[in-house]
Amino acid sequence: MNCCKLIGVVVGVASLGVVLGGCAGGGTKLASTSPEQDMQIYMQSGMPGEMHKMMADGVGNWTTTNTMWMAPDAPPMVTKGSAVTKMSMDGRFAVTEVTSPMGEGMSMTGISTMGYDNVQKKFVGTWIDNMGSGIMQGVGTPSQGGKRIEWVYTYSCPITNSQRTMREIHTRPDKDTLIIESFAKDPRTNKEMQCMRMEAKRAS
Repeated sequence: MNCCKLIGVVVGVASLGVVLGGCAGGGTKLASTSPEQDMQIYMQSGMPGEMHKMMADGVGNWTTTNTMWMAPDAPPMVTKGSAVTKMSMDGRFAVTEVTSPMGEGMSMTGISTMGYDNVQKKFVGTWIDNMGSGIMQGVGTPSQGGKRIEWVYTYSCPITNSQRTMREIHTRPDKDTLIIESFAKDPRTNKEMQCMRMEAKRAS
């Protein structure tokens, strides 16, 4: 084992100890009675399941039609784009890179990570792009066997200079179609508005 691998193993074991030790604190009721059972539960919680298989169904190349509204009374801006989804970490996470022109020579590139937390029984995700400096973080509640996911994302709003939330709905009408609708509160009126609708179609 070379030095880099050895360091990785040491860091991983140390991190696991912190996680397991942290799980045992706070006076919560434990799900096991021994360190051996702790390890077994921890390993089981990290195994990919049905929701991870559903995420893997999205692997491939997609074309996107994006409709965006910058304000409640603003006309929609429609663009065409593309997306590529791959699975990572042995089938535990889906990573999607999205590219879309924004007009006037501008182009948006974003990366989404998505997983299913077996402990929470909910989806978890992040979003970064070349238009901002923050990382959006979200938790999604599945229904209809995971074909519909209602997300709540937290993001940094430069208009209000504060953390705000937005909601997003993902629906899969069929295996080759994904529709994403985003809703956020107008920072000036605090009234919710639809800010984006993306329809993705499988290309390959």
